[in-house]
Amino acid sequence: MTTRNERRLTIIEAAAGLFLSHGSAAVSMRDIAKAANISRATLYTYFGNKNEVFDAAVDGIILTVTKKSKGALSNVGGTASLQEKLFSVFDAQQAAYTDISALQKSNFYYEIWRRKQSMAKEKKEMMPYHKLILEIIENEPSLAQSSPDRAFPDLFALSNTIYLGASAILYSDESPREKRILLKTLISVFVSAIAK
Repeated sequence: MTTRNERRLTIIEAAAGLFLSHGSAAVSMRDIAKAANISRATLYTYFGNKNEVFDAAVDGIILTVTKKSKGALSNVGGTASLQEKLFSVFDAQQAAYTDISALQKSNFYYEIWRRKQSMAKEKKEMMPYHKLILEIIENEPSLAQSSPDRAFPDLFALSNTIYLGASAILYSDESPREKRILLKTLISVFVSAIAK
């Protein structure tokens, strides 16, 4: 027997597939119910409207991508350089989005990101990816701020700068290979600038 939580996850996965392949505007509650193999009446017992389903699907996609990046960070290990750590998480992010790119419209990455940004602002939360980057920078021993003669920027602003820069590369129309080159360059310049 399917539990309520399992059915909810099935609905979210079915909706995410539809949103990725058609964009949110082209998907109806009827489409979502059909893809999830449930009635529309049942769908409405889980979600009040399409926006609620979309938000849940966005959360699911972002969570999946963030988990893959945390796994990549774990794989490079704690002794890796800041550059290696940052590249591993952003490269994993790009790879995760590339894995689903065959299903999605060209601008849907941005639509997901933009909606998640709005949701985070509404809840007064950080984007999960920004939070991950901030944690990496905060735990970087080479960036110890104990020296009184060293003017150091706010870590929140610093982490947001690299996060937004890498996001711009991710959402560009460049090939995955070119995005990887741009990402390596961005991270190299960023790390060089803050290491001085």
